[in-house]
Amino acid sequence: MEVFQGRWTPQAINPHPNPPPPHWETKDEEVQDITSSLKCLTDYKYKIECQWVEDTAAKRYIPMDLYYQRSSTVSNCSQQLCNRMGTSTTTSSTESHCIIKNTFFAVGIEYTFTFKPKNPISLNKSFRLMENIKLQSPHGLTVNVTETGDYLLSWETIYTGNSSNIRLGTLQYEVNYKRTWESWENSVSETITGGSRQLEINSSALRSADTYVARVRMRPLQSTYRHLWSAWSSQVQWNVMTSEVDSQTAEAEVMPQNLQCTYNGIQQIECTWEVMRESSKYFSFKLHYKKASSSETQECQTSVIVRTYPHLTVHRCNIPVPDQEDFENYEVFLKLVNPSMKYKPYKNIKPIAPYNLTSKELPDGRFQLEWNTIEALYGLNYEINYKKADKSWEDTKVKMIPQDTRTFILPKDSLEPSSQYLVRVRAKVYCEPTEVECYRGPWSDWSLSVQLNTGPDKEIPIIVACILMVLFFILSPATIMLVKRKKRLWLESIPDPAKSRLFHKDTQTAPLRPLAAIEPVTLEEGNICKVVTAGSSAASPQVTPRVKAKLTPRRRRNRTTLLPQ
Repeated sequence: MEVFQGRWTPQAINPHPNPPPPHWETKDEEVQDITSSLKCLTDYKYKIECQWVEDTAAKRYIPMDLYYQRSSTVSNCSQQLCNRMGTSTTTSSTESHCIIKNTFFAVGIEYTFTFKPKNPISLNKSFRLMENIKLQSPHGLTVNVTETGDYLLSWETIYTGNSSNIRLGTLQYEVNYKRTWESWENSVSETITGGSRQLEINSSALRSADTYVARVRMRPLQSTYRHLWSAWSSQVQWNVMTSEVDSQTAEAEVMPQNLQCTYNGIQQIECTWEVMRESSKYFSFKLHYKKASSSETQECQTSVIVRTYPHLTVHRCNIPVPDQEDFENYEVFLKLVNPSMKYKPYKNIKPIAPYNLTSKELPDGRFQLEWNTIEALYGLNYEINYKKADKSWEDTKVKMIPQDTRTFILPKDSLEPSSQYLVRVRAKVYCEPTEVECYRGPWSDWSLSVQLNTGPDKEIPIIVACILMVLFFILSPATIMLVKRKKRLWLESIPDPAKSRLFHKDTQTAPLRPLAAIEPVTLEEGNICKVVTAGSSAASPQVTPRVKAKLTPRRRRNRTTLLPQ
């Protein structure tokens, strides 16, 4: 296919007189990084345990293994395989884990984890410069009307006046022109072999009132080596209707295909290859190259996507060739990018779960918890988690424990009486919030739970007994008789006019007669009431103050009350 060799036809009109060759380029598609699922934790004493997830489709194409390399400021160890300890596969992914046994840990030690394909993958090809020459396309294609009414096409190349012409020799050009609505397969083709960069088209060969479009390409004329045509130049004035690209049938394999390289004759090798879209979702490939006479391999740094199709993408990378390079053979090959990441054990410490968790009920009804942990270089915080036995762990209470405290007393008010509880504990590496470089990591697993049985509440029977005693005292016969007696005494203490000695003699037993008017007199203490008859017009008895009574001396001397005869 022409497009995979860099031969393609632009569709847009280019209004600039000397534009560079057009390219449709994008960055490489984003690949699902398997290292994003890699998680490694260590107990910082015996082992490092790693887990990762592979896409099932990707694993079917290229299964990957995890390698690790331990390094420090003193020395570097060789890369080793982390042997899988088990896998768990679903329809969409496969979860794997492995364990690195190690008994030596320090802050200055770090691990580099790298995923590599289980089976080596390589696509290489030997490349000879002079057998794969593909020149850069001409530029500055213009059309001018001659004095005779014909049309003169002219163009420029980067090889004009260049010393590379000595190597390339005479250049050959091919010019195509057509009407805008025609396909290029039906275009007229003209070949210029004399080194001229012009072509005159006779107006008699063109239809009047139609619009034409033209393009040009070139290659070395010598036939000693295999020469490829350059890409087509920019078109003059009009859009192009390119033919449909016949893409190759997609193969089942995900390996890159159709690796091709061409030399532009000056200082650049252009390589293209195809990658299946299904493969590009999970894997990334990089182009590497080296001279045939050298063992040093280099990576091509300018990889881009030049075209995208529903089933594949076309990648391209340009390899620089030093000036005045002897025509030495090159080897190019594609390598699968091995995902890798840096891992620092001291920042991913998952402590071993506490063990020997015990409980002891104290005399005051509280519970004392104690547990053990493995001795380590770091401090630990603890978290107590407890719940009722019939509840789930989601409905739990949590208590934070100070650093390196391996005992805790559950308050009595946090537990309900006559209930059954389950308690567990876990640990976490302690790090001061202000410290940047310190031990870090997630919570450990929970310890085995221990059961607590709370007794009945002893205060409730005492309260009930007091209430019953009060009720018994209120409802007893002696209490009722005492209440009646108090009531009688209270009634007798209320004043009653019929009982007063002011209104009858000591020996009087008959009912009182209507009283005549009584003059008020003054006693030694208090006030004297003035009594009137029932038919009197007085509204109510009058009370004479003591001060007013002093104005009557006779009444002060006579301190008796006169009764009517």
